[in-house]
Amino acid sequence: MHVGEKKSILFRWEAVAAAFLLILSMAVTLMPVNSASAAETSIITDVTIKENSDFTLTIVLGEHCTTDVTVRGKGGLSGTYIGTPSTDMRTITVPKGSLKFDGKNQPGIVISYTNTNGNPRTKEYSFPESDYKLTNDSSSSSTPSDIAENQLRISSYDLTPNYIAYGGKTTLTVTVENKSSVNLKSVAITLGGLATGGITVSGGGMDTSYKDILAYGSVTAVFTSVADEGITTGTQILSVTASYGEVSTKLNLYVNTYGKEDKPDTDTSAPELIGNQITVSKNAFMPEIKAGETKNIQIPLNATSVVGSAQVTLTMPEGLYLESAAATQTVNFKKGGATINCRVTAKQDVTDSVVSINIDSVYSYDSKQVKETTTFSVRLRASDDIKSNGKLVITGYQLGSSTLSYNGDTSLVITVQNTGTANMKDITMTLDGMATGSVTLKTGMDVQTLVELGPGQQSTFTYQLHGDEALPSGTAILTATAACGEENSVAKVFVPCVGKPEESSGGDGES
Repeated sequence: MHVGEKKSILFRWEAVAAAFLLILSMAVTLMPVNSASAAETSIITDVTIKENSDFTLTIVLGEHCTTDVTVRGKGGLSGTYIGTPSTDMRTITVPKGSLKFDGKNQPGIVISYTNTNGNPRTKEYSFPESDYKLTNDSSSSSTPSDIAENQLRISSYDLTPNYIAYGGKTTLTVTVENKSSVNLKSVAITLGGLATGGITVSGGGMDTSYKDILAYGSVTAVFTSVADEGITTGTQILSVTASYGEVSTKLNLYVNTYGKEDKPDTDTSAPELIGNQITVSKNAFMPEIKAGETKNIQIPLNATSVVGSAQVTLTMPEGLYLESAAATQTVNFKKGGATINCRVTAKQDVTDSVVSINIDSVYSYDSKQVKETTTFSVRLRASDDIKSNGKLVITGYQLGSSTLSYNGDTSLVITVQNTGTANMKDITMTLDGMATGSVTLKTGMDVQTLVELGPGQQSTFTYQLHGDEALPSGTAILTATAACGEENSVAKVFVPCVGKPEESSGGDGES
């Protein structure tokens, strides 16, 4: 083979190799990215976040998670919410009222959890400007262009009595709400439908009342009306209009009237209510809570058409107490249904039983206040967190206070008993699970010794616990181990903790 032929063959092999590398690079470029590894946490809000407004956050984690997720506010947001992901192990919903917005600083959140591989995660998220609205200076007033049409509304009224007869009077009380984030000056509240020979304002009073309404506030206007001599038996339509610049809202009232020769029909009120109008859904799931456990529960409610909204108060039974959410809250029934979300903790000494949370509701019907009570059942399970191997048994423990606060102290007294028939000597008690930034010992050692314990006798070990500056809110779980030779008893100790509220960067102090 000649030299020229060798060069030609070599050139052809170099061309083939270059083409192969080009195809390989294109394949790598076009290779699809693993969407699971590239997934990122996303946050969805149900409304634009405004000061003093309730909002819900839906957080879709970038990976699966089987533990509780902690969501803490930062910047303009304050508050902490701890919740369990939904069945997809990736989605967590922060309910209304969990986080508060100061309206002055950009809101954000810090998300903490442990993924299914056991790796702790902490992610921070700051909301874009399109998701929140900063509040104007509270001393300023709005102009008509500052509010939307649905932000001024007549929320309720009371007509006493609910009819008017010749020579009689009726008092109309109207409540007008400002749902915007600015103050409204001189809102005109006007009573219409008045006419000579019918209903007029009593004593020559004015048919328009001017009111200043603070941001997210409400006012009432009162009108007293009389029937003049020309009134006839029938129905007269009155109207109430609230106006602010070009924004207005109107409500029509149908008032039964009675002439000079007629007597009012005493049965002009709405039909009498029979039974509870607000009930727990028949398909409600009965939650189960173990001793010392903290859990989010949902109470699904149904309401008949006569109930639009109600003030609902939860009363906890013996053995349960609220961890979050106010005991009293306003519930709006949309399409006859609503859900109350709350976080409760079972006390350490609960027994296996079913207890009831009382749900007291108050709402308006036929210009009257109606009160009802219904119940929601919860199953309690006694603690199974104490295990023993032998005759040495930890019988229980007692905390010196209901919660341990950051930079605070409390005592922990653990009781042991010799259930055997012989003396036990050199009994040791070891307390594990403490860590810097959480629960630590104020004084003393984590291992204590008891010289001797006779048959059937009990004794105690006392520890002084301290909550660090960085103590998180929630429940710290410690482990107490009593040992004597080969015999031992192990118990889990649940310590409810209250962490330090986050400070506002606007200099307004603690939330």
